Amino acid sequence: MPIHDKPTKSIRDRIGASLSDYLFADAKLKLLALLVVLVIWFSVAGQTRQAAPITIQNVAVTLDSLPPQFAVTSTDPTEVSVTVQGPEDQLRELRIAVATRSSDMVAHADLANLTEGVQLARLTVRGLPPGVTLRKIEPDSVRVTLDPIRTKLVPVEPRFAGTLPEGYKLTAAVTEPQSVTLSGPQSILDTIDKLTTTTVSLNNRTSSFEEPVDVDITGTDVLVRDRLVLRVQIAEDQGTRKFVVPVTPDAGDTMAGTTTFEPATVTVTLKGSMPALLRISESDIVAAMPSSPNANRTTVTPLITVSGPWAPRVEVESVSPASVRVRR
Repeated sequence: MPIHDKPTKSIRDRIGASLSDYLFADAKLKLLALLVVLVIWFSVAGQTRQAAPITIQNVAVTLDSLPPQFAVTSTDPTEVSVTVQGPEDQLRELRIAVATRSSDMVAHADLANLTEGVQLARLTVRGLPPGVTLRKIEPDSVRVTLDPIRTKLVPVEPRFAGTLPEGYKLTAAVTEPQSVTLSGPQSILDTIDKLTTTTVSLNNRTSSFEEPVDVDITGTDVLVRDRLVLRVQIAEDQGTRKFVVPVTPDAGDTMAGTTTFEPATVTVTLKGSMPALLRISESDIVAAMPSSPNANRTTVTPLITVSGPWAPRVEVESVSPASVRVRR
């Protein structure tokens, strides 16, 4: 018997040693592989595990398929609360997307089958991540007012700011065309009887001009079908201005050095273009004793001359006094 038992024990020992070598050789690598398998398993389990429903506030309401003959003039509410359910990781990502405003989720209403007036449209939700399902929308419908689109012809008035330079006046200002065709909701058009242009400055304007303008109608959902040009006519104002001018002897008077006049000055009134009158000064006006063969005259009528670039645009209206006494 001992002869047969010895080989049997040897085989058992060899099997045990091989198993021991397999189990404990590269133990660290086997442990790492086990950890990787556990991580993958828990990750998959987390993706499939359903979390408790969550409610997302302030989800925007969007309106689609509006019939072309209508305009929406009111929407209530503009935001709703949405309750959803799904895997934990998907809900977590949805929360982050909503907080960072990168989510595509919106509450949507289709208006295709609605008619004029106040209507209710059912809401659905778009943009939910895969695996996330809708539980509830509060409120579940949106109240909209559909207003028919109409057209209306409305007169336009120019709007100005600033003032023209002194000496100029505004003689005419009209738009071309003088009325514009508006297109928009009837309830809004019913409140519009006239419009004004955008503001045009008159500062430093000294001649007539024209320029494109817009109609001031922003924020009303109304379209203007016409393009406008404003034509403005500016003219020089006409008026008078008085100047006190010294009387001077004629240049050819041989006794000019001993000649005096009473009074020594006269008041000259000029009339004509106001821009010219405003630029003329006393130094541009001469009141001279006219040359005459009768050197012994005791009264003379001064000869008034105006010089300078603005002289052709004015004329003498009067001189006071009309004559002066001469003393030699």
